[in-house]
Amino acid sequence: MPVRFAATFGATETVERLARPGLRPAARAVAQAIPTRVPVHTGGVKRTYKPTLDEQDDSIHVHVGSPFWHWLEYGTQFNPAYRPVENAVRSLGLRYEARSA
Repeated sequence: MPVRFAATFGATETVERLARPGLRPAARAVAQAIPTRVPVHTGGVKRTYKPTLDEQDDSIHVHVGSPFWHWLEYGTQFNPAYRPVENAVRSLGLRYEARSA
């Protein structure tokens, strides 16, 4: 017998309201963890990582602050993908979902 899920009226709003106090601490933790996941050869690229928080209506966005982040996150023809942002998020037990702006 298949199980069917039916959302209770107001469930989404209730979960969002309960989770809202944890957004800022989680965003700060992610911002602090990102630079620790950047591989270091000379330290030049790591110094460009200056994460900032951008609070919007119902969310908080973490901006990496490095013009090179996509090289390390996704790799290049000559370098592997190190994924410092994804690894920082996952290291905190959070789910990582890449989304284009």
